[in-house]
Amino acid sequence: MVFRRAKAANASADVALRGLDPLAKYEVEFRDSYVAKEKRTMTGAALAQQHLEIGSAPGSLLILYRKVP
Repeated sequence: MVFRRAKAANASADVALRGLDPLAKYEVEFRDSYVAKEKRTMTGAALAQQHLEIGSAPGSLLILYRKVP
């Protein structure tokens, strides 16, 4: 979960997720509400380095991911 405060000037941030298998595939959902904004499959290496944007302030973005067997 990533938050943007009401008075935050920046709408984006680079984040680094840890503990992922860089060679594994992950199903990923990005949600800014109850409905998925975007769904995609990506490697752990790609998922570990994300540039996230939250358009509204205050706002939030939830990232759900699971390793694909």
